[in-house]
Amino acid sequence: MKIKISNILAVSEIEWYNKKQDLLKNFPLRTQWLIRKNMKALESFAQEFLNFRQELEEQKTKEWFTEGNGKCERTTDEDGNEILKILEDKMDDFTAYNDKLNQQINEIAFEEVEVEVTPIDLDIIVNISDEQQLDFNMDDIDMLSLFEE
Repeated sequence: MKIKISNILAVSEIEWYNKKQDLLKNFPLRTQWLIRKNMKALESFAQEFLNFRQELEEQKTKEWFTEGNGKCERTTDEDGNEILKILEDKMDDFTAYNDKLNQQINEIAFEEVEVEVTPIDLDIIVNISDEQQLDFNMDDIDMLSLFEE
């Protein structure tokens, strides 16, 4: 079946899946396979979004937090650590730059893509979870409900 999912939800799904690996091993092999297959379908564009966002953050750091660029200065924080701090006269420019960048990243984060997934029967998952008294809760069900037909 085809579903529409935002980039940021795909990232959340992959993060959830990676954290729940040990728990998911309690389910039948077929169920594990379907969940894994669906997560693999989301993984490529979720990772691409994360990589893109990271590149933009690195570009911001390079542009604004490079010593000698006239936009920041080396100083010491309250804990005695040396840091680079935006110059007062550049702070408005930095804030505008940062706000615009964050707005554009958020727009991309909520763009939806269509992806082919295999339906999962949540009743099976709930029944097995109850039978085995697994630590599987409504948040987990919500994460998998994306794949319910």
